[in-house]
Order: sequence, then C-alpha cells, then structure tokens
Amino acid sequence: GAAEAEGPPPPTIDHVVSAGDTLWAIASIHSGPGTDIRSTIGAIAELNGLEGATIHPGQVLRIPKG
Repeated sequence: GAAEAEGPPPPTIDHVVSAGDTLWAIASIHSGPGTDIRSTIGAIAELNGLEGATIHPGQVLRIPKG
C-alpha cells in the first residue's frame, strides 16, 4: 500500500509541555540555526494533530529532530 512506499517515519523526540510553554517557544528551542520557526511550528502541529496553537501543561508533543 501507500504507507509502505513512504519509508520510516522521521525521527522525533518527546517534549512534555510545562506551564507557560507556547508552540513558538518550544519550536525555537528545537529549531536549528537559520530555520524558520514557523516551519517547525507547522511540523509540530502536523505530527501531533493540533488544530491550533493551544497546548496544555503535561501534554506530550512529538518534535521533529534536526
């Protein structure tokens, strides 16, 4: 099927959301130098099925590595 052709999923790390965390702050921590933080936010949202920017303390987000 189509899933077989996609190859392995990209490597990720888990990030536990703390009180006061925002997607922007999390993405800025995990973005490489020169990376557009907005693209990292988009990748985080897609990986975690987020509909918007609302996240909650204790929530575990998968973050793309690299």
